[in-house]
Amino acid sequence: MEPPSTSPNPLGTVHKRKRELGHQMCEKIKVDSRARMALQYRTARSSDVIWCELFYADDFPDNSQCETARDGQWYTFPACCNGAYNCLGGGVWDMMLCPAEFVYNSQTDECAPYTGSECPPRDPIPGDVPSTEEPAASCGTVRNGRLPYAPDCTKYILCVQEVASLLDCPDGYVFYVPFLMCLPGVVEQCTLYQTG
Repeated sequence: MEPPSTSPNPLGTVHKRKRELGHQMCEKIKVDSRARMALQYRTARSSDVIWCELFYADDFPDNSQCETARDGQWYTFPACCNGAYNCLGGGVWDMMLCPAEFVYNSQTDECAPYTGSECPPRDPIPGDVPSTEEPAASCGTVRNGRLPYAPDCTKYILCVQEVASLLDCPDGYVFYVPFLMCLPGVVEQCTLYQTG
């Protein structure tokens, strides 16, 4: 294994994985000199693991952790404070891996030094009132095309040269993700009409 490089990138993106409409799309992996990944399973885990120098396959969240999560909200990995992910439509949408003792800052889209004494909270703080404001339409990494708008299946996001527009399906139609188009459906259940 090569020794870590000394190139400056302390606040840079380490690894970013995008999941788009059920099809996985991986961006180019950028590795900070202090972060490493492993695709095997962690054989020994200490109960007080906070920072992961090496990310193992079982450190990553799975879609079950997004079943009740709010779309677009960032959470820390279950075992590693320096890993973060967000959810869309009940599945993991985006991930960020930072070097040990750095955490992902979703406001700046960077890994920043962590100055606290414990792992950032994974779940909302008790007493916090969730926002009722609908999230803004975003194209993410999609340059041109249609995307689902998670809060409302009667709407979709149209991306034209990375500019997002939120559009409505016609009355009685829902946005059907496999075909990326509005089709007649049961709006209350966000499903297509069934025949037979």
